[in-house]
Amino acid sequence: MRWLRLLCLLWLLSFIVLISIIWINLHKKIEYNNWIYFSKEYMIDDFTELQRIQKKNLSACVLPSLNAFSQDVKRFIKPVDIKCSVKRYGKVTKDGWYFLMPLDNNIISNVSIRYIYRHKPSKDYINEDFAVKLSDPTYVSVDEKGYFKHKLEDDFIKVDFYVNDVYHFEYHAHISYRSQEEFRKTAKKRKDVNGLGLDVVFLMIDSQSNANFHRQLKKTTPQLLKDQNTIILNGHTIVGDGTTAQLAAILIGEHEKNLPESRRSMPNSGTCDQFNFIFKDLHKAGYLTMFSEDDPQWNTFHYRLHGFNNLPTSWYLRPFWLAQNPSAKCDVEYNNILLKTFTEVFEDFPKVSLVINSAIGHNDINALQVIDDDILEIINYFKNPIRIDHTILIIFGDHGARVGEIRSTVQGKLEERLPFLSITLPPDFKIKYPKIFAALKKNSNILTSHFDIYASLQHMLSYPDLPNKTFIGQSLFTEIDPGVRTCKNSGVEDHWCPCLNYKTLSVAELMVINVTQAVVNFINGLIHKNEKAQTLCSNLTVQTILSAGLKTPKNEVTQFIKTNRNKDCDSCGVVYDTSIAQKQYYEVIFTVYPSNGAFEANADVLTDNTIVVDPNISRINLYGNQSHCILNDFPHLRPYCYCV
Repeated sequence: MRWLRLLCLLWLLSFIVLISIIWINLHKKIEYNNWIYFSKEYMIDDFTELQRIQKKNLSACVLPSLNAFSQDVKRFIKPVDIKCSVKRYGKVTKDGWYFLMPLDNNIISNVSIRYIYRHKPSKDYINEDFAVKLSDPTYVSVDEKGYFKHKLEDDFIKVDFYVNDVYHFEYHAHISYRSQEEFRKTAKKRKDVNGLGLDVVFLMIDSQSNANFHRQLKKTTPQLLKDQNTIILNGHTIVGDGTTAQLAAILIGEHEKNLPESRRSMPNSGTCDQFNFIFKDLHKAGYLTMFSEDDPQWNTFHYRLHGFNNLPTSWYLRPFWLAQNPSAKCDVEYNNILLKTFTEVFEDFPKVSLVINSAIGHNDINALQVIDDDILEIINYFKNPIRIDHTILIIFGDHGARVGEIRSTVQGKLEERLPFLSITLPPDFKIKYPKIFAALKKNSNILTSHFDIYASLQHMLSYPDLPNKTFIGQSLFTEIDPGVRTCKNSGVEDHWCPCLNYKTLSVAELMVINVTQAVVNFINGLIHKNEKAQTLCSNLTVQTILSAGLKTPKNEVTQFIKTNRNKDCDSCGVVYDTSIAQKQYYEVIFTVYPSNGAFEANADVLTDNTIVVDPNISRINLYGNQSHCILNDFPHLRPYCYCV
């Protein structure tokens, strides 16, 4: 019996040893090509980090991380130089005088002013929103100082005169005393309105994706990124095709196809007055409003639709733009002047302004670069102490590029669906409304849509209560749950949806290892670009691969070609090309030695297995004082540098 007990004991010990060996081998480090990585379960002993990764994987929408300078699009980026060729000799003063003073020994003569009014051009149009007429001329005499001055009675004027016997004309807009009196009758002072009572300025540049903003605006984008009061919505998406669909979501809170019939090509269709614009709610609440859109032949509610019988906003600039010849760069400059005029005349009144620069960027992704200074000028204008404390500035694109060579790439299709949108808040906003500010920050990296902007405007009016209306989307002033936020409940149909299909990969896959190493090489390359930084910072090596995944755009996006007309609307039909192959993006989360820094990165693997690293690499754990040696000289390297 003794030998039987001994045999049982030996068998038990052997079993324990075997189980131990299996356990160790399941969790031990694996060496491959001299890189060391570990299984995800073995390495994550930080509970908060595990929660972060689990929460990320529970997001209902996995968004693409697009490299603004990827090889797919880099070849389309070119320098552009567009100048404003329109010369204006005169100006309108704040108190409503047209003022013209001869300069540089010019001889000015035969000065006349004509007012610009709305006009119905023919019986084919059902309103006065498609043409203008000019009043009879009023001739302006010269005073004893040689100046031409005239007190203006209306808002929009054409001025004709001769400069050294050469005919010249120019257009100006201001807010006449008559208009000011009319607007003030319905408006409330800022202190008397309910809700947040803040001014909102919408500055839209047509066809601008998030990525194109980063590519083209070398001054504006860095300023927005470093501004602690600015939030950029990195997952913001479109809801349909073209500008009308986007502005219908922002201003009406409805899909274009669900609006009352207003297409000019359809029998018995009506005007856009029948739409429930947010402007109507703003006017009831005591706000003043402004709507200025250049390039009038292509205007949002006029190119295909009937426009308006009644003025949709307090100050409506379409007659001014209809009168003159378009000039893209000059239009942006003058739109800035118009916005400043409205802002300064009604400084004490709550107001919402919508300024659209359409001509400059509609057909050329590179044209945006020529208005970098103009956009920056507006940003700085609203930082003036007079208005910084009560203004929300929203700079946005309606959609990304819809035409051109870039649109034929998968990245171009995704960019079309991911327009730029930034929200700059008053400096004390985060103190007065900490919950709203926190919600905006959290919402900045999940899927949002133009419908959320409409919901936010309604929330601004009803605050501190939530709006009592039901609408598509959710106020950005409330935290959106990424676990349930989908394209469907954001008002986005499948073929516009930027969300990626996500597949978890084994960290032992060769391509995962290769991608991780490529990212670390990229980080080391950033450090090695400067000789001094190279001597101060340690060379990083792959320590741990925590997780990996494969992100693939939906077939409805990659195979999308165009929209066409169907029974619902002019752009509700969809055309696909099923022969277009899918594109895949790798995501890796890993740590490096010697800093133990944890990073999240994305990369594109081309058909020849070339790995293109997305430069937007996130450090996802604290780096504390690790980069103290380069803090002042190379602050952009702080997430990566581990001082020697």
